[in-house]
Amino acid sequence: MMDSPGYDVIHELDPDRVADVRQMRQYDTVFVDCPGSLEGRDILSQIVKASTFVLIPYDHEPESVLPTLRTARRVAELGIPHAVVVTKANPQVGADHVLDAWKTLKDQGIPHFQSFVRLYRAWPNSLKAGVPITRWSERHSPKIREVIAAVHTELLLNIGRVAGAHR
Repeated sequence: MMDSPGYDVIHELDPDRVADVRQMRQYDTVFVDCPGSLEGRDILSQIVKASTFVLIPYDHEPESVLPTLRTARRVAELGIPHAVVVTKANPQVGADHVLDAWKTLKDQGIPHFQSFVRLYRAWPNSLKAGVPITRWSERHSPKIREVIAAVHTELLLNIGRVAGAHR
């Protein structure tokens, strides 16, 4: 159980200050959640340039394919290690949706995680209630914590590979 998840949340809207967040409290790791649409704005470049690793969420719906591919290509152009994680995978429809998403990414030469995020009502319910998902308690909470742990583990492995390559 994650009663104390071990992280702070800082709400900062100025992308120029993203690099400052790490120095504020000497954080080892800073996760930045960006708006889903960054078209025509310099925010993505500013945040990516301050990043060690970029994780791009992807729900594999028709309206999300091209923006996700453009974002992944832009991050690659900036030379920052990255990967895509499939989100909103419906557990009721089986694995086909996730497998198709992975094929789409592979065909485009875009790295992706093997873990993925399932679609559960708990995600929006916890957000609406103002309770971090790691502290949320409802029927699917244990499964959600497993999903978070899998993505977190894969993220840490990728960050470790990046750090090892820079030694």
